[in-house]
Amino acid sequence: MNVKRPNSRIVGMAMLGLLAFWPALTQASLIIGLTPTSPLTLTGSELVISPGQTGSFEVYVQPTVGDTSDLVSGDGVKLSLPTQSSVTFTGFGATTNNPYIFGSTYDSSPSTPAGTVSANHDIVTTSDAPGLSGPSTISLGSYAGNAGLLLIDLSVAANAPQGNYPLTFTVSDIGTYMTNAAINPYTLSFPTSYSIQVVPEPASIGLAATASIALLGYALRRWRRRGVEIGVN
Repeated sequence: MNVKRPNSRIVGMAMLGLLAFWPALTQASLIIGLTPTSPLTLTGSELVISPGQTGSFEVYVQPTVGDTSDLVSGDGVKLSLPTQSSVTFTGFGATTNNPYIFGSTYDSSPSTPAGTVSANHDIVTTSDAPGLSGPSTISLGSYAGNAGLLLIDLSVAANAPQGNYPLTFTVSDIGTYMTNAAINPYTLSFPTSYSIQVVPEPASIGLAATASIALLGYALRRWRRRGVEIGVN
């Protein structure tokens, strides 16, 4: 019985196609997180701030230390707040607190961050890549800790209602992404859903507590005085 052998050219083309997608199939997931700058604090998944305050927080990627296979050729961040809210994005820091992934400053300019803030100040978008004069990729394994992606400035209105303002990452090739040496996207992992939590200032809480105690003392004195008057009569 004659057995028809597969066309070697077709098999070769199929193998090349599989190899082209191999980096995307085998690469590890990269963890994206946030870390605050004073006066913001991070409690669980909430960045805590008070009305009338300004602050900043950093978006970072957590590398696998020593894993030199995690090569990054480009990245982007797209992050949004609820529209028409009392918490707004105001700009970017010129550098990041953690070592910046592509060098000490943003690649587009030594002093100006690469990115935009929307007209309503509710969306920030940025993208970057290694400098033209340097290597085409950066190894995340070369970092001893987290690698900074973007430092975002924000402001809270003085009359901002207390409550929770969700932060939403848009994950896409023109949103939040990271690509490897073959320009294939990494799988990004977000361990938690972050938000801005607006709370009263500690001083305001203290004043409110003092006023409450004073009011309670006044009420007790009135009650005792009334009790004495009733007893006399």
